[in-house]
Amino acid sequence: MPSDPKRCSWDEEGDGCGLVNFQTTVGLEILEYEGRDYCLLHLHLKAKRDKYTVQPNSLSQIFHQLQIAGATDFRGVQLPGFPHNVLQTYSIQRPIMMRNAVFGDWVRLTFENVGCDLSGSIFEGVTDIDNLSNQQEVSLRQCKFLGRLKVDAGNSRFAIDFTKSEFCERARFSQVDSLESLLFAGCRFAYAPEFSSEVKLPPKTSFDRAEFTVRAEDESAYRTIRNAFATPRARDAEGRFYAYEKQAQRMSLRRDQWLQRIISWLYDKFSRYGSSYERALFWFAGFQLAFGLLYAWKSDRLDMGRSLDGAVPAFTFAQVVKPFELFTSRPVAGNALEVVGPDPSGWWLLLTASQSLASLSLVALILLALRWRFRRE
Repeated sequence: MPSDPKRCSWDEEGDGCGLVNFQTTVGLEILEYEGRDYCLLHLHLKAKRDKYTVQPNSLSQIFHQLQIAGATDFRGVQLPGFPHNVLQTYSIQRPIMMRNAVFGDWVRLTFENVGCDLSGSIFEGVTDIDNLSNQQEVSLRQCKFLGRLKVDAGNSRFAIDFTKSEFCERARFSQVDSLESLLFAGCRFAYAPEFSSEVKLPPKTSFDRAEFTVRAEDESAYRTIRNAFATPRARDAEGRFYAYEKQAQRMSLRRDQWLQRIISWLYDKFSRYGSSYERALFWFAGFQLAFGLLYAWKSDRLDMGRSLDGAVPAFTFAQVVKPFELFTSRPVAGNALEVVGPDPSGWWLLLTASQSLASLSLVALILLALRWRFRRE
């Protein structure tokens, strides 16, 4: 009896090769690699480069023919780029599934007015994505871009979704104005994403929970994004990228500018450069608690077995509403007398002065951040 024909086994634990029914139609060759059989599209890129001679142009033609034949399941395919710094084009001509695909270096993807799900794919090098659909969403969720990325949205009116993707090199986006949404939620950027200086971001642009490796050379890129969010008065996002811009600026300071570095660092940590009243309020509350505990310890009132009295909290609060109270010429009275005694030492003067200075500074930052958040043009 004849042996069973070879089948692509790239996903034995899942649904198997989605191109199996089209192998005869387009002459899709089955090749062996590391003891398993793969169709030409699922064959590992390393095997295509080292063991077999596979021309990217011929693979692009097979990819085109499979779509014409009606194939829609291209999950896990591995498509090489052109080896001589010339982009190899793969055209997506119908709505297909391309999750968990792998693309080699120097690859260009184009879309013939269709959407596509490329979630979980890996792009090993230089990648261009353009001619996007103006009718359906292009999903690039949880992708990994190891090389430079260039995206030209063209006249697309729908969404491009990069949620939870990782960008290991520079990524540049152009003509995104007409998009309905541009989603970068949960993404990781090794470099600031680049947009044209006059960019108008889509109304539903999200960088929620995105992480950035801030670099000195990216200051202008963060400024561009900050200005784009300023136009529609998206204050939260504007403040966030203003902070990244200032962090990049701080990193560009010379070593002898240590004072500017310290002030900039404190401004960032306490209020995210005046844009986060929540952070300033948290630090304000933390300072009051810390000084209150310090006052209780220094006045021998930090005893868990003792009943709670209001002298220390009242004295702590007084340093905020009546700053530098102990420096006045009036005799010590009231709660201050109970805590510090009639003749406060130099340590008490230093501690209360420090609390008053810190509290006044943080109150100023809270008010500044509130003004940022609720300002109107």
